[in-house]
Amino acid sequence: MKANLSSGSQWRRSILAAALILCAYFNIADNFSVQIVLYIASIYLILTAVFKVCLIYKVFGVNASKQRRSGSGMY
Repeated sequence: MKANLSSGSQWRRSILAAALILCAYFNIADNFSVQIVLYIASIYLILTAVFKVCLIYKVFGVNASKQRRSGSGMY
């Protein structure tokens, strides 16, 4: 599969996955089913960050790896 994530997206997904794992581990929601959902979401985020492919992006035809800033002078 072709990569469809930018390196910035990979970092954001990794940080969000770490935050979700911590929330699930420390049982923030006090609910087992919410804890399981948090673990599953974090696993999905980690896998997409590692393999640079987001299946949800594929469904909607988004390719964030090719999006670049135009030369407008705004940084």
